[in-house]
Amino acid sequence: MLTDAEYAALLEVESNAARSLYVLGLRPNAHAVTGATQPIHYPSLCKIVSTKDEPFTQGRQINRLLKHLLKQGLVKLGLEQNIEHTLRDQRIVLPMMIVANEPYIELHTKRFGIHMQWTPDERLFSELAQLVGLLDKQYTQEDIGDFISYWMGRPDKQFSQFQWTQKFVLQRKTKMGQQAQPTTHTVGYQSVSQDGKIQIDDKTKAFIERYKDKSNK
Repeated sequence: MLTDAEYAALLEVESNAARSLYVLGLRPNAHAVTGATQPIHYPSLCKIVSTKDEPFTQGRQINRLLKHLLKQGLVKLGLEQNIEHTLRDQRIVLPMMIVANEPYIELHTKRFGIHMQWTPDERLFSELAQLVGLLDKQYTQEDIGDFISYWMGRPDKQFSQFQWTQKFVLQRKTKMGQQAQPTTHTVGYQSVSQDGKIQIDDKTKAFIERYKDKSNK
């Protein structure tokens, strides 16, 4: 169901195809709390808005429709996104669908540089972690400190609280993925794990087996 803000804005959109794109292509599967759409899939969106008189076959045609929606504030791009470039597999935000949720409106509208007192929005962190498949939603003050330290070295970067929290979630997911992979280094034909245990490779195993066979004859 459209919010009053969405309905009023859609009435101002000049393109019928752009209205269809929003109502039928973007809105139905957008996240109810964050307003984030599903990853942009141009072929599917083209099928939704194409008509006999006006066929849509290319991503840039969809981007032209998105410009109409941007003009009315119905969609919002991240600072690193550009409507003149492809948005394939990227998520965009529908801020007016969450207009009744004041905390999330604020998270989208105010941009700032990272600072020593920054912390992620806890509710948003949980929602985004679930969205990207981050199973471990726990984090420490040290994790936050590492994040702040990294971005304080880039003082020209300014993002909204939504975007900062999103970046923190993605950093946590990357870190958890790295921790899940065993760390080894090679010594001769052997792999030594981080805990000091020797892991014998397949060639060495085969050599040992052949030696055993010969010694038993």
